[in-house]
Amino acid sequence: MEDIYLDRKVDTEEIGKKLHNLFPSLSVFYYDFKDIPPTDLDIENSNQIFFNTYYQKEKFEFGFTISIYRTPDENSNERAMFIAKSFSDSFKVRTLVPYILPQNPQDPYYDIIFDNGKIFLADDCSTSFGDDTDGIMKIIKEYNLNIYSFDSYAKMSY
Repeated sequence: MEDIYLDRKVDTEEIGKKLHNLFPSLSVFYYDFKDIPPTDLDIENSNQIFFNTYYQKEKFEFGFTISIYRTPDENSNERAMFIAKSFSDSFKVRTLVPYILPQNPQDPYYDIIFDNGKIFLADDCSTSFGDDTDGIMKIIKEYNLNIYSFDSYAKMSY
């Protein structure tokens, strides 16, 4: 499962199209867990993924969440970065993925932000995103991060 956070809402149809473009061998469905599942969604079929969205208006940054289910378990963090960068580039929106800084793995407040083709390391401590306070995201620096490629089945390409 991957969670991607966006700085504004994006239409679910556009999200579905983009996920299908990224992983064309997979069938993509929107399922919000509130209604009956889509009729063609087969939980046993490993070539199907689904996503839902959630909007928190009280978070004035990155309040729109896209959760993607049934992708391969391996390389989920790397896949989240790949998807977030792609969404940022395609939808012209800032995207965020929580990040574990290798030099400081016990600190839960680091994130990667994709914005206008750049990658930033950010700190969400004392922000509406991180712990529901009034602060805004702090950009620490532009960050060099290897973004891996994934094949049409959402598996990492080596």
